[in-house]
Amino acid sequence: MVDLDGRVVSGNAAFQTLFDWDPATHPILMAADIGDPREQSWPMAQLRAVCDDAAHPLSEHRRFRRLDGGHVLANLRTWASRAADGSVVGMVATFTPSASSGPDQYRLLWEAFEEQREMMVEWALDGTVLFCNRACRDFFGWNDNVVGRDIDELEQFGERLDRPKLVEKVLESLSVGRQQRVYPNGHVVDWADTPVRDVVGKVVSVFSMGQDITERLRIEEALRLSERRNRVMVANMQDAVLLLDERGRLIHASSMARPELGYGSSDQFIGGRLRDYVHPDDLEKVGELFGPSFATPGAETGWQEVRARKSDGDYAWLEVSANNLLHDPDVSAVVLTVRNIDQRKRLELELDERRLQAQEDLRQRLALVAQVGHELRNPLQGLAAFADHLAGQHVPSAIADDVDAIARLTRIMRRVVDDLLDASQLELGAISVRSDVVDVAPIIDDAVFMARQLALLGVEVEAAPVPAALRHVTGDGDRIRQALTNLLSNACKHTAEGSITVVAEEVQTGFVRLSVLDTGSGISADDVARIFRPFERGRDGVDPHTPGIGLGLSIVTGIAAALGGAAGAEPRAEGGSAFWIDVPLSAEVAPTTVAAGPRREVPRRHVLVVDDEPLNRLAAKFLLGDLGAEVASAVSGEQALQMLGDQRFDTVFADVNLPGISGLELTRQLRARGGRQPVVAIMTGDVSDASRAAATSAGADAFVAKPSSIDDLVNVLRRSPRA
Repeated sequence: MVDLDGRVVSGNAAFQTLFDWDPATHPILMAADIGDPREQSWPMAQLRAVCDDAAHPLSEHRRFRRLDGGHVLANLRTWASRAADGSVVGMVATFTPSASSGPDQYRLLWEAFEEQREMMVEWALDGTVLFCNRACRDFFGWNDNVVGRDIDELEQFGERLDRPKLVEKVLESLSVGRQQRVYPNGHVVDWADTPVRDVVGKVVSVFSMGQDITERLRIEEALRLSERRNRVMVANMQDAVLLLDERGRLIHASSMARPELGYGSSDQFIGGRLRDYVHPDDLEKVGELFGPSFATPGAETGWQEVRARKSDGDYAWLEVSANNLLHDPDVSAVVLTVRNIDQRKRLELELDERRLQAQEDLRQRLALVAQVGHELRNPLQGLAAFADHLAGQHVPSAIADDVDAIARLTRIMRRVVDDLLDASQLELGAISVRSDVVDVAPIIDDAVFMARQLALLGVEVEAAPVPAALRHVTGDGDRIRQALTNLLSNACKHTAEGSITVVAEEVQTGFVRLSVLDTGSGISADDVARIFRPFERGRDGVDPHTPGIGLGLSIVTGIAAALGGAAGAEPRAEGGSAFWIDVPLSAEVAPTTVAAGPRREVPRRHVLVVDDEPLNRLAAKFLLGDLGAEVASAVSGEQALQMLGDQRFDTVFADVNLPGISGLELTRQLRARGGRQPVVAIMTGDVSDASRAAATSAGADAFVAKPSSIDDLVNVLRRSPRA
């Protein structure tokens, strides 16, 4: 309560706390004592106003001074105080503290505002700053004494704030709302302006809260740019992108999906089920592929090839991968990446057809070679047998050389036929090898023995002793013998004088190298690179009339690879060449060894020869007779079975191709009889692995390739009949 002289007559406890007034120590308080020195209108202007218009209270926002030297910003409301006769005797004033001042119950709130990251400022309708927190002062570069100053005088903020328009909206009681303001420093602030009202609802100030959203806008723009780029990339990438919902229905397709499948618009397939577009034969594969993807969040699949239906009803080959992003709220779909591989797939199918056709052509060619080989082996069988028979007889010296020439030519012809058949098997990849523990020492002795028959006069063929640690290898003894024989045969062709030596040594851990060292014409580095290819022969220093068709070394390479080793050649510094094959060593010891060199001593046997070719029967009779055997013959399987039922034979040599039942069927029926069984040797010109397996399956004890040698017959005759 203020009297007409401007003296504070009374004040309640809140007034005393607000202005730090203690009536006991400061009994007389003039209203001017709590006024702002810059605003000297207080309190007299208010007194005059209430006297002139005592019927209406006055309200304003202004600055006051506390008795402790501080300041108070408050909403002031005044009205007339009347005596009993109605005369004005003073005025009643109420003070509502503003943001930056007031008693303790207000300070806690504004102290919290002071520490907020958001900018907060309160200003009166006349532009006076009533409160400003630290974030706001730091942003605008204001000092701590900004409160009480006119907001229009403050740099930057005043430049961008249209205060009159805001005041107009406030006075019209409109909600000021939110707005973004751009400042000279390039920052953008999002402001929320709220009117502040007094106890009677009158707007007395504006409370503005701002957030610097410059970085957020930058990130949002970067995201929008990234999104635009991604959309452009997806729209122009060669791979198509499809989105499926949790039910497997198409909900989105990139622009590339339409032309890939021939659809003019996404509406033609959006909403359809994925399975509706998959080829019926691929449905099971698609289920196996995408079933786990739909069930497991974040699951990804590898690329799978499927056929998808195009708009024209035809199917195109696609490569598809899936990524389950159903759990991602930004995607909420299974993402399919689709790549058109139709052209590639059709090319692959065409290549597969050509490969199958080539394999069929090769199979037919091999069948022809096998048939030709068989047809060649039959006459060679008789020729070789007669040659061996004559070689064992006392013939006149005038024809001794002729007999020897026939024997040599027969061996050469046999080797040519064998090489052709082996090369064909290697070309098809049909060669197979056993994995036995083999002693190489007797194999080397056998190969050396045969090579001595081929070497030119005066050329010594020998073998160095095999170290005990290198004798036992893992492999197929027959194939190792064949490879070593081919290497020795090659050396014999190109060595006119000197020597040929077989050496076993360990040049690589776990392998024994069987090397054939000769003193012949040698080999050039260029020839080494190609000499192991089929039908290739060395050029430098090689007589074009040297026998051979260039298959022996290629067969050695194939055998080495099948055994897990390698083959090669190199020129020797002292002249000649070195050819070798590497064979895996074995930690075990071979249970048996092959006898070193053939021996002709055999038990006397009663032998049955079954062959429909008269010359072969005659030649076999001569050869087996030379070996002390008693020989009988049959022209068919049926005749042989009858003879085997009537007579007792120790050994049977049966050709495969017979009129009526074959030699294999003959063997099966003979084994089915039981009882004492003769040794059965199947003889054929078909030396393939399949032919050998068929003979074993039928129950044969031995397999003899045509044309056979005396040594082949001896090995069979040494076998004892079955009990």
